[in-house]
Amino acid sequence: MTNNNEELQTWIADWQVADTARPASDALRQYVRRRSRLLIISIAIETTVAIVGAIVLAFLWWTLVDPVERTVMGTLAVACVGMLVFGWLNWRGSFKATSETTAVYLEVASSRLARFRRALYAGWILLAVEAVAFTIWVWYRSSVIGGPGANRAVWPWLLLIGMCGGAAFWLTALSRWVRREAKMVESLRRDYEEAAR
Repeated sequence: MTNNNEELQTWIADWQVADTARPASDALRQYVRRRSRLLIISIAIETTVAIVGAIVLAFLWWTLVDPVERTVMGTLAVACVGMLVFGWLNWRGSFKATSETTAVYLEVASSRLARFRRALYAGWILLAVEAVAFTIWVWYRSSVIGGPGANRAVWPWLLLIGMCGGAAFWLTALSRWVRREAKMVESLRRDYEEAAR
């Protein structure tokens, strides 16, 4: 009887270890790798745009003499630098999937989705800051600097509306993508938990 009891305890211990350290499925592994590549590309584009934007806006701040225009360009440059810092803090440590277990892969996928949600929230805040700053700048350039007839200039306002509309469309599309990804990860998690039972 003792021998059977020891075998049962050994079997239970092996079963529990196998359940917690089960290798990730190929589909899940490919999912995480694809998303890792997408994340690297996204971070590279985001960083490049923010660095170029900060440099251009800082140059404009340095060269402009009008205090209103300097304030607007300085505000936008600070916003670009702030988004760079936020991006670095938000995404650091998101590439540390070293284990090959399903539980770790699911945790990495969930963590990245939470980081995407934070990035989208910050993107909406940045869009609001840019919209206010550029609205002030376009109004100031067309009404104050341009003289009485310049406030009828339509192109700067259309450009501003197009930029803000395009950014809002992009952020909305990314929000939908994150919701779809969250559903897929939740489905993978349910499948994993059902298979573990």
